[in-house]
Parts: sequence; C-alpha cells; structure tokens
Amino acid sequence: MRFIKGIALTCFLIMFGLSSIYANDTSNLSISDAYIRAMAPGQNVTAFYFTLENDSETPWVVVGFSAKGSDRTELHETIIENGVAKMQAVDVLVVEPDESLVAKPGGLHGMLWELNKPLNVGDNVDITIELLDDDQKPQVLEVSVPVIEMMGNTKAKLHSSSHDDVSS
Repeated sequence: MRFIKGIALTCFLIMFGLSSIYANDTSNLSISDAYIRAMAPGQNVTAFYFTLENDSETPWVVVGFSAKGSDRTELHETIIENGVAKMQAVDVLVVEPDESLVAKPGGLHGMLWELNKPLNVGDNVDITIELLDDDQKPQVLEVSVPVIEMMGNTKAKLHSSSHDDVSS
C-alpha cells in the first residue's frame, strides 16, 4: 500500500511540475477592440482586427492564431506597391515592452479563410492567439470576437470582446 501511495505522490508531483512548466501567463498582455468583418454574400473569407497591449518589460511574439470554424488563418499586412494595395503574409508580429500592436483595416490584420459557415453580424467567434513569451515558451490568449458590419474601412458598431487566459 505504501508503494502505491508513493507512486501516486510521484505521479502527482510530476504532473504538477509539468503543468507549472507549461502554465500560461498572459496577464501582462491584453487585447481590446477585437472584431471580425461581416462576410459579403457568397464569400468564405474575412478579416480579424484587434489591439494587443504589452504591459510587461519583455516582448511578446505573435506567431499565429486559429479561429473556430475557419480551416485556415494567416497574419497579414497591407503594403502599397507601385500605388496598388496588396496583402502580404507575416510570419511573426512582435509586441514590444510597454507598447501596443494595432491590427486595423489597411494595415496589419488576421485573415480567416475556408470558413465552415457564413459569419453574420452579431455572431461571436472564438479566436486563439498563439504567442511566444520572452523565454520562447508557447502561450495562448483566447478571445471571443464579435462579427460586425463594416462601412468601407470603418466599424459600423463595435461590441465589447473578452479574453480568458488558458493553458497551452
């Protein structure tokens, strides 16, 4: 019996130790103004916009994101080449200490492709932002993002969004 208790205690300590190694701490990173552009009829692609604020003394690196109901996502930036606006994929985005990263129409943004169903005004989409902390440990930031109507590059109505820290 003592042997079994010893094994159980060892397993508990190993599991506790591993969970603390992979514990997610994004408390010094906040997201605001997150929204998704409502889709035009017949399309299965849209864009995700947000502001990430880093209140720490070290940088955070955004390496990607995923969106529930989207089979493909990418980080993009809009560039002007010979007077023509073009989208270009971005591998990583760095949020420097005590700075904000703003993803907005005509600039940085996330793209959602191959959506499983149309996104309508008033829907919310669960998005997981994939990050690396200053020790290069993977972290995630989850947010429920509202779908809103856009008029050109202007938000028609923005609802609040929320995020929860979760373990990776």
